[in-house]
Amino acid sequence: MKIKSVLAAIALLGALLLVLSMTTVSKILGAVPTEVLAGSQSQPQIAAILPKRSLFFLSILAKPEQLGLFAKLAAKPRDRTEVSHELHKLKQQLSQNWLLDYERDVQPWLDREVALAMTSIDLDDKPSNGLQTGYLLAFAIQDAELAKNKINRFWQRLAVNGTDIRFEQYRGFSILSVEIEKGKPTIAQTITDKFVLFANDRQVLHQVIDTIDSPQSAIANLDSYQNSLPKFGDKPDGRFGFAYANLTDFGEGDFLENVLVSLNLDKSGIKLKTTSAALSQSSLSPSRDIVNKVPVGSSIVFGRNLNQTLQNSEKILPTILRKYLTKTLSPIPLDSRVWSWVQGDYAIASIPNATNTLDWLLVSKVENAIGTQTAVAELDNLFRSKFTIGEITLGQQPVTIWTNLSAIADDRLVSGNIALAHAQTSEYIYFSNSLPVLQSTLSLKSKQAIASSREFKRAISHLSAGQSTYAYLNKEIWQQWQEIPLGQTLSQMIENSPLPVIAKHLDLIGSASDNSSFHSLNGEIFLQLK
Repeated sequence: MKIKSVLAAIALLGALLLVLSMTTVSKILGAVPTEVLAGSQSQPQIAAILPKRSLFFLSILAKPEQLGLFAKLAAKPRDRTEVSHELHKLKQQLSQNWLLDYERDVQPWLDREVALAMTSIDLDDKPSNGLQTGYLLAFAIQDAELAKNKINRFWQRLAVNGTDIRFEQYRGFSILSVEIEKGKPTIAQTITDKFVLFANDRQVLHQVIDTIDSPQSAIANLDSYQNSLPKFGDKPDGRFGFAYANLTDFGEGDFLENVLVSLNLDKSGIKLKTTSAALSQSSLSPSRDIVNKVPVGSSIVFGRNLNQTLQNSEKILPTILRKYLTKTLSPIPLDSRVWSWVQGDYAIASIPNATNTLDWLLVSKVENAIGTQTAVAELDNLFRSKFTIGEITLGQQPVTIWTNLSAIADDRLVSGNIALAHAQTSEYIYFSNSLPVLQSTLSLKSKQAIASSREFKRAISHLSAGQSTYAYLNKEIWQQWQEIPLGQTLSQMIENSPLPVIAKHLDLIGSASDNSSFHSLNGEIFLQLK
């Protein structure tokens, strides 16, 4: 069974929240633990024992209590009670799912790594009898004797309470397991030289032990993984963990093999930096002048060479997101062949309107005036069978409109609505599904542009320069996103996960990526929390 990469993103954020429960990070950072802010230079040890076919892992390279203290001190005073409540819920989840008391069973011997992994979609590779996903929870060991003592006492308490505990010896490792549901071992545990491991099935531990015996079969020995790690640089800059997804087995590996993400604390929130293995091309960064042509209040994607970006997106975008974008830019298809002439700077914006829906705007830099006119004329001709196409004038600016006409009252009256409007100036060409949006954009003043927005500048300033594509999602659009079909679909998928917790604290999102470079798809995501 193939799982779309959108689920990988949900798994990443869900696991991040499950482990951290950092719900109210804000700008107040005067008294936070210095070790957390400095970041960790360590690499995930978990990668050395997970088989290459593992689908996902999240490795937190800091002690949970340090991150919990960070969350409390970084939160505004009025939010600290909520932080404490979320941290308490985290401990409850650990107890409910794994029967562990963190302070008693884990904290005394824990080192600086806690990892959660998905080792298999279906452990017996027989989807017909239902999927049994393999999960692994790993705690790094700082004091081996104390770890063994505490874990032995954990099992002794279960035995005293009448729990039926099974013992197995596998390749020199002792595995204890307990069946909470009849016929299905739901908790299995073993100890290696570096980790105390818990799994939801003994077979998961078998896979890990096999990998320990054959290190060449571990994720850490993948060429793509080894090549990705150095790209994050020597400076940890608030780094507190890594996440990894095997896109091949997630069903998205036709273009990308895997993706590695570093998790970094920023002065205003959390920054995710990504790098992945893929196919080679060069890219250019867009000029920031393009954002002066987009109204404030928008959410925006801007970059260079839309044709090339769309070619790549056809291979890497999840189907659900492509369907949404196709519907959003209707009636023009999200097809690189349609936009092949857009090879300079471009911006695509979503703009709220009075009907609580989103209008869209596409602006492109005119590199060749005659070539652009010819390409757009061909686009008009392509759609003449579907729309009535004509011209109007806004001020002194000629505007082409595509109209849906319908006859009423015995065909004596005709009504219509504008499906699309476009206009070309000496420097830019504009497309929109809204004539008012196009009209206001053509007369846009600098102070009305998104480039003048403090929130936009703040989000973009946290992202690296030199990327091919940037995006900014403001809080108003984020709220409306949850009302649109794609947002509703995702909400249904994650309603029982911790994601809604972080959603209500999101203030804005910024991202940057080198998504026109096949060889290495690098990117960053900045989440500002309130």
